[in-house]
Amino acid sequence: MLSTKKLKKIISGMLIAGLIFSILPASLSEAAEKEKMFPYVLYAADPDGSIDINATAITVNGDIHSNGDFIRSSNYFHMNGKVTDNEVISESLMKTVTGSSITYLGLKMDGKYFAQESTAFHPQGYAYADMNMNIINNIFALKELSFTGNLALNSAVGAIEDVRISDGNCNANTAVIYSGLGDVIITGQQVSVNGIIYAPFGTVVIDCENFNLNGMIIAQNIIIDCNIVNMNFSHSLMQEIIDIEVEPVEPGEPGGPIIA
Repeated sequence: MLSTKKLKKIISGMLIAGLIFSILPASLSEAAEKEKMFPYVLYAADPDGSIDINATAITVNGDIHSNGDFIRSSNYFHMNGKVTDNEVISESLMKTVTGSSITYLGLKMDGKYFAQESTAFHPQGYAYADMNMNIINNIFALKELSFTGNLALNSAVGAIEDVRISDGNCNANTAVIYSGLGDVIITGQQVSVNGIIYAPFGTVVIDCENFNLNGMIIAQNIIIDCNIVNMNFSHSLMQEIIDIEVEPVEPGEPGGPIIA
């Protein structure tokens, strides 16, 4: 049985080795400057992929960017921000950074959340099923991670492979949902995420009745299939979670308060 200390070294090594060799910035000052350049509530990195949203009603406060396509099907769409697609601002999350510091998030999260002494490490996959689950400590699995049932998440959860949340309501508050190399798949009835969903090498799938996001989704591809979708980018929340400095915005600007 591996010790917690050894597991932490394994996780740190895997995440850092998988990212750092191809994303080193030209200078530290360049990296610091890039950290102020990411205003997106949704970001999809795959130039051959897409952000695909299918909903009855969609409300967005913030910007959306896809290196590939942006596909939307809805009866109602209101956006305080802008959509850009088929415009590669970073070759991908797996290649040289050209326009943002988003590929550094894996390193930031590894150190801030999953290297803590209080983090529960699972050397294999971890599956938790119950009618009501309340997660307050950080969890990391070296294979798949799954939660089945009503989930209250007040921490960071992550895995090297897929992360699955299903069969209930999901209420994530100031939370991180992170897959290092796989997908994040959330299905159920009511899904509310106050935080970040991050799958730098995979796809994020949200399939539920109503989806509320206050934060950010970052992945190679993003699929959202819901009835009602409300998404807001939060500068203060992102700075709290990932220590990225962001420029303040005025009411009415993308990412700022909506003016009725």
